[in-house]
Amino acid sequence: MNFYKSLEDIFAAQRDHIILWLPVFLGLGICAYFGLKTEPAVGSTLLFLCSAALPWFGALVLRHRTEEGGAIAILLGLVFVFALGFAAAQMRTVFLAHPILQKDIKFATVEGTIRSVELLEEGKGARVMLKDLRIEHLAPEDTPQQIRLTVRKDAEIVPGQRIRALAGLKPPSKPVAPGSYDFERDAYFKNIGAFGFSFKAPVIVSGNTDDGGFAAKLQQYRAMLARRAEAKVSAPESSVVIALLNGDQRALPDSTWDDIRIAGLAHIIAISGANISMAAGIAFFLSRFLMALWPRFALYHPIKVYAAAIAFLAALAYALIVGMNVPTFRALVMTGLVLLAVAVNRSPFSLRMAAMSAFGLLLFYPEFLLGASFQMSFAAVVGLIVFYDLTRNVWTGLHRSANWFGRIFIYLGGIMVVTVLATIVTAPFSLANFQQFSTYGVIANAVVVPVVDFWIMPLAIVVYFLAPFGLEGWALHGMEAGVHFMLAVAHMIAAWPYAQLHGRVWPVGALGLMVCGVIFTIIWSGRLRWAGLMAVAAGICIVFMQHRPPDILISSSSKLAMIRLDDGTALLSQRRSDKFSAEIWMKEGGIDQAEIWPRAGVAEKGGVKIACEKDGCMADVKGVRIAFSFNPRTVAQDCRNAMIVIANSPAERRDCAAAALIDRWDLKDKGAHAIWIDAPQATIRNVTQVQGRRPWVQTSVYIDDETDD
Repeated sequence: MNFYKSLEDIFAAQRDHIILWLPVFLGLGICAYFGLKTEPAVGSTLLFLCSAALPWFGALVLRHRTEEGGAIAILLGLVFVFALGFAAAQMRTVFLAHPILQKDIKFATVEGTIRSVELLEEGKGARVMLKDLRIEHLAPEDTPQQIRLTVRKDAEIVPGQRIRALAGLKPPSKPVAPGSYDFERDAYFKNIGAFGFSFKAPVIVSGNTDDGGFAAKLQQYRAMLARRAEAKVSAPESSVVIALLNGDQRALPDSTWDDIRIAGLAHIIAISGANISMAAGIAFFLSRFLMALWPRFALYHPIKVYAAAIAFLAALAYALIVGMNVPTFRALVMTGLVLLAVAVNRSPFSLRMAAMSAFGLLLFYPEFLLGASFQMSFAAVVGLIVFYDLTRNVWTGLHRSANWFGRIFIYLGGIMVVTVLATIVTAPFSLANFQQFSTYGVIANAVVVPVVDFWIMPLAIVVYFLAPFGLEGWALHGMEAGVHFMLAVAHMIAAWPYAQLHGRVWPVGALGLMVCGVIFTIIWSGRLRWAGLMAVAAGICIVFMQHRPPDILISSSSKLAMIRLDDGTALLSQRRSDKFSAEIWMKEGGIDQAEIWPRAGVAEKGGVKIACEKDGCMADVKGVRIAFSFNPRTVAQDCRNAMIVIANSPAERRDCAAAALIDRWDLKDKGAHAIWIDAPQATIRNVTQVQGRRPWVQTSVYIDDETDD
């Protein structure tokens, strides 16, 4: 009884914060689903959901009749929310089930309707999303619902048209290493069944784009904005103007995008909260001002409510134009809740508002939780809300006592404070997902954000209204001047020493511990809240003390291998093939420099000795001998001389005396392999072992053993 009384007291103290735990437990259920190695039966999931719902419903009835059992009802309710998150994730997976290309198609005639067009860097063409497909060599039931095709730029194509092209197609790519970003899962939840490229400009089968409906009209409008900006704004400013107008970032040159990212200005191009809130803010204040000019109307009508509705419609229109991606959709939901709070005279800066928007998003789009956009967006929002709650009186007092000149400095100071805070709270997610951190982002944002807020974005809204009439030229040139200034700042700061810091890939558990610790510290009431910092400290310890990247990586194509050295550099087998894999490996391993293996002879560096000849290489890594066999006739000999044999051809296992043999079919079927050396043993993992057997994973072989000694 004393225990139950203590439990009631604890939950009584937390009663006001229970709603904040709903998205947390929903997210835990989603993580539990995506963390599985095998797909659970739908019936089992529904049974689990019902098993969680019935006790909670019974506890609610008991609570209503006897006014007792509040703590039990809350606990069972959180269990139900956990089960709801798990079920929502699986139902979303089932709902999105679609055919996925099983193997490469080198040549096929592809016919489909253009859903969207994304311009690439100048001279590299465009990427089009095709639907309603007919693909040579594929039966209708095996044909993907959508594919993404890279086409030549000289093809005058717009959304809504139906095109035919000779193309090569590939299934969605597997992760480049065990635990790396899962491109297959990303493509599955984007409803993309294949990727490819056309060998020449496609033929327009049907040029009638009038019957494509609202979505096609919207895509045509977006394409028109891109063409006008490309024609009237010089490069590279035109690529940034296009990104701000329609959300298409593909036209950004790599060098320009790198400088923007290093300077910490990528959030401006990403079309996130700042852009959506600016569109809504301009519409709100302008519409309210115009309605206030009519005194009789303002006196008898709730013009603030009308202005909030108009502002939301403006934000929705902007979100549709730039493309409803994850950060844009999240920002639209948050903006809608803020405007609703303003309309009903409630504070728009509330953790409850953030919690409810997160709950709604995750309930219908559970896969968002796994993306860096969602993680960083809500981290920034929650961090800013908590900071505002703690310092609200300070900022209000400063604003009231300052004159107009002082308020300018308060605004600029606010930008710097917000930027510093957003940089701090999003840094763990940036390091965990991208292994990089912008050192001078505060300075760049303090200089550029006012220009974006008061110059570039207002002109962008003017362009939207004038473009249909062909009168957008002067506004585009104005945007060009502002973007030129932004790029000049980005180029300057990117050239500063240590402008970007790099780290190694983080284990998922470490980031999860940190997030849970911070959430507990923010939400829990009482001294126990500081126990959450212990979880944060544990996550940091895992990152810096217990986790280390693999010593050897082999690509799924068997054409590339990398050995990580003790001095922080690496040895690559070659540079011509699998360049993308090599780039990701080095990035995730925190490696800045890599050298090529000798084609013939001996090299010794960083504690690794490697000897190569025409038929293969023999490496001594931390006391373990590893053979890289390039000739199938030498595999048997390598099996006698090495502990681990990696062959780029099919190999016979029965006569191999090595502790482990990884041949071409292993790499093809199970994906890239990673090896950790702890002499005299070695741990081997492959992509399939990490992914498991899930609806988005294309694999023919699955092995349960995760280690080979």
